[in-house]
Amino acid sequence: MRIFTEILKKFNKQNKNNQLEQEVPRQEQIAPKEPFVAENSIYELEDTDWLEFGRALKQNKVLPNSYLKNPSKVEVKSSKNGKPVVVLTFNSATSNSVRKFMLLPDKAFQYINGAIDDGKNQTLNNIWKAFQDRIKLVREIKLKRESYQNVLRAEEMLEDAKKMMTYRNIYQLEQSFLEKYKNVRFHEFCYIPAGKCIIDTIPAFIPLNDNENGESKILDPAVPFSPKTLEFCIVRMTKSKKTELGENTEDFEDMCRELQENSCYESENWDRVIEIGKDIVSKQYKESINKSGLEK
Repeated sequence: MRIFTEILKKFNKQNKNNQLEQEVPRQEQIAPKEPFVAENSIYELEDTDWLEFGRALKQNKVLPNSYLKNPSKVEVKSSKNGKPVVVLTFNSATSNSVRKFMLLPDKAFQYINGAIDDGKNQTLNNIWKAFQDRIKLVREIKLKRESYQNVLRAEEMLEDAKKMMTYRNIYQLEQSFLEKYKNVRFHEFCYIPAGKCIIDTIPAFIPLNDNENGESKILDPAVPFSPKTLEFCIVRMTKSKKTELGENTEDFEDMCRELQENSCYESENWDRVIEIGKDIVSKQYKESINKSGLEK
C-alpha cells in the first residue's frame, strides 16, 4: 500500500507540473524517449488485489464514503482491439446504489446512475495510472523471483546431468567400489557432510577400522550410487546396526531414497533393493527382540 501511495503522489505532482508548463510557455525541447513498458495482461489483472484500488478511490473521494471499498464484482476481459478491460462494481453500504468503473490501459471511466462519464476525471485517471504501475512493479518483483528459482533449478539439473554422465562406465565404477570395501563391515549408517559444504549432508555407511587380517585400516565412508552398491552395504552392516535400523524402517527407507536421489542414476532396481534392505533390518530387529525375550 505504501508503494501505491508514493506512485499516486508522483502522478498528482506531475499533473500540477504539466498545468504550470501550459500556463508559462517554455522553449521547446526534445523529450528523451521513454523505455517501452508493456500493458498489464488479463491474468495479471485477474490476480490483482482490487481492494487496494477501492481504498485509493475512497481516500481521494472518487468513491463516496457510503460505498464499500472492496468491489462486489470484478470482470476482466479483452476488448475488440485486443486491449484488456476491467469493470469494477462497488456497492453502497447504506442503499441499493451501485457505482461501476471501466478501466482501459490509457483511461478510466465511471458509471453514475447507469450513465458513463467522459473519462476526463483527472484524479480517477491518476489513481488508475498509479495503480497500473503498482501492478507492473509487483509483477516485476515476482518475475525476478521466479527467474531466480528457475536459474537455481537449471544449475541443479546441470549438476545432476554431470553426475549422470559419470555413469557411462557404471560397471567399472561398481567393481571398483565393491573391491574397495570387500573386506569390511559397516557399523554405522548416518549422515555426513556432502563435499565441502558442512550444512548439506548425505547418508553414508561407516566402515569398521580393520580388515580380514585384523590390521587397522581407515577407509572413507561408503556412499552407494547404484542399487548393487546399496545392497552390498546393507548386507554388510553389523547385526547391532541392522537391529537399530529395523526398529524404524521408515527412517531407513528415507535415507536409502536420499542416496537414490543424490546418485541421479536411474534404475528400476532401486525399489527392489530398498524393499530387500527393509526386510533384512526388520527381520534382524525381530530376531533380536525374540532372543532378548528368551534370555529373560
